[in-house]
Amino acid sequence: ISDGSRGNIFNVQDFTSARAVYDYLYTTSFGGVTYEQICFRGTDDNVCLPDSIFSAFPADEATPTTLTALQDAVTDSTRTLPSGAGVSTRLKNYLGNLEVDADGKPTSCQGYVVTFLTDASSDKAKDVSKKWEEAIAIELVDGKG
Repeated sequence: ISDGSRGNIFNVQDFTSARAVYDYLYTTSFGGVTYEQICFRGTDDNVCLPDSIFSAFPADEATPTTLTALQDAVTDSTRTLPSGAGVSTRLKNYLGNLEVDADGKPTSCQGYVVTFLTDASSDKAKDVSKKWEEAIAIELVDGKG
């Protein structure tokens, strides 16, 4: 998720906007399919495992409202992804062109990386995942999302 023309998007407003896009893609039905229906679940069949900094922020958790609070939230060593992996050690995976200060706090990024891992356990699962991905692309191109 990036607005490639604006440079630094590591700020509360852009993080909040990117998180809203992530939440929309995670919860909305595309082509009659939701992400929860086709997500990769790993070894715990109850938990979807998207790979994104936003998946470490539960839907009911408010987005930080200051840059300092945002920096602290994304570098909090206790914040984890649904897979159990720590976010702070994976920031370069989630914040494109990341720059940090002397304390390792993010100061700049040019994109938020989101990977929706899908079930590839069978040809049928792959077909349904492809249908979901194609429906998202159509919606984004048509400007509905």
